[in-house]
Amino acid sequence: MNILEQVDDFWREALQWSVIDWSSLQSKYADLVQRIGDQVSHLPDEEQAVLIRQAFDRNAEYIALAKQDRNALKVRLGLPASSAVDQLDDFWREALRSNAYDQTKYTDLLKRLHDQVSHLPQSEQDKFFLPFVARNAEYIAIAKRDKDALRVRLGVPVSSPSPVNPDRLVQVAADTVVRATIWQSIAALFRAFR
Repeated sequence: MNILEQVDDFWREALQWSVIDWSSLQSKYADLVQRIGDQVSHLPDEEQAVLIRQAFDRNAEYIALAKQDRNALKVRLGLPASSAVDQLDDFWREALRSNAYDQTKYTDLLKRLHDQVSHLPQSEQDKFFLPFVARNAEYIAIAKRDKDALRVRLGVPVSSPSPVNPDRLVQVAADTVVRATIWQSIAALFRAFR
């Protein structure tokens, strides 16, 4: 197995962990570096330096990508990414914990999801987004009726009443999603009539 494949395998394993144990990760990385060093030790110094630099560059690239979008790194390594619905659930959990809707974060979520499937044919992209749109509409409806019920459903602790107007949070989220859904529907109609 070549050195870059070993770096890829290290990251595939690390990305499978639901919770990262940093001491285990550091230990496994130290083992990887030691293995790579042992494998190239018989080569001339210049070749060793080139191979080790390639491994470290690949690792730095993956670290940056993992910080930016862990799911994009999973896709790059051939692992299944979190589904659009899972990512939507995470977005709503964060919004409910902070009791604030962040339009920028919602836009970033949509962009990340689009980037994950932009290489697919449009019909596959539509299949990917359909459950997302349906679940988001469901969450908006639940939040309009009873935000605490949505908190319970998503495993977010129910908090005491806050001074923030919860109806405003739901209304802003609903308006934004309705606008986004309408534009996605219009785009789908135009694609259908091409």
